[in-house]
This record gives sequence, structure tokens and C-alpha cells, in this order.
Amino acid sequence: EVTGKLFGKLVKAGTDAGLSTQQAIGQSLQLTETINQTVQLSGASAQASEAAITQLIQGLQSGVLRGDEFNSVMEQAPRLADALTASLGLTRGQLREMAQDGKLSAQTVIEALRQQSGVVATEFAALPLTIGRAVTDLQTKWAQFVGDLDKTSGASALVAQGIAGIAEHLDVLARLAAASGAALVANLAVK
Repeated sequence: EVTGKLFGKLVKAGTDAGLSTQQAIGQSLQLTETINQTVQLSGASAQASEAAITQLIQGLQSGVLRGDEFNSVMEQAPRLADALTASLGLTRGQLREMAQDGKLSAQTVIEALRQQSGVVATEFAALPLTIGRAVTDLQTKWAQFVGDLDKTSGASALVAQGIAGIAEHLDVLARLAAASGAALVANLAVK
């Protein structure tokens, strides 16, 4: 849920900065992935990670990352802070001063993280795969697939209707699968 909100805010920031909707979506997918990777590289708990992303969203919404939002990101997502310092060529102390002076704008944060996406992705790729990461990767790839499908054919509405149809009839599908499984087991038992 927090990742979805982050993506939405990044898309809005991109369109506010003059990008087309398609450009903003593409940039936002990459940036959302980079931010999630920095949070996971930070090794924070799920709650701390969610808090850091929530605070980052609030900072982006206000147009400037500072105060409590900045402190939360620094404490709960240190790898994200490191990406900012590396991209901006600053120390953590200088980054903190920049935030206190109100100079760490949403656009500065977005551009700095965008520039560090390759470095972060390389570090992230070295982590051992977990079930949680595999599910997150599936969600990200699904979002990219739907976005690409919609770009080429406008078919996302059709896909959404299909998913809704499956969800609406999941109980029927489950009963059919159970009945089919029982019939298969009985058939094998007879043989």
C-alpha cells in the first residue's frame, strides 16, 4: 500500500515537473524500485521501512524533505540517505544542513535517487533472494507489464475486468478445482 502511494506521488511529481504522463510513469516505476531497494538494503524492519517511505512521501508532497521527514529517512533508511549524499557529493552533515535550510527539494531528491539507481540495483542484486523480495519483484514486473500493455493497446481495462471476473468467481473456481482434484485422486486410486 505504501509503495502504491509512493508511486502515485512520484507520478504526480513527474507530471508537475512537465513530464508527459507516460514519461512520469516510466520514471516513477524505476524510482519506486530504487527507493524500495535502498530501504531493503538498509535492513530495517517492515514497520521502520514503511515509516521511512511514509515520511519520504510526506516530504515529497510538501515539496521539500526536511524536519521529521528528513530525520526519519536518515534513521530508518540509511542506504537511501547514502544514495542522496553520493549523488549530491555531500557528507551526511552537509545533507542535514541542506535539509534544515529547506534546500532538499522534491526534485533534488528525485534526481539524486534516479542517478544512483544503477549503483543501488547492483548492490541489491547481490542480496540473497527471499520470498518477500520475489513477491515484490512480481508486483513490480506486473505493474510494468500492465503499463506496457496499456501503452500499446489500451488493454489494461480489459485485463482489469478479467481479474475482477476471476475474483468475483473465485469461490466457484476453487470448488471446481477441488472437485477436479478429488476426481483425479479417485481415478488414480482405482488404477
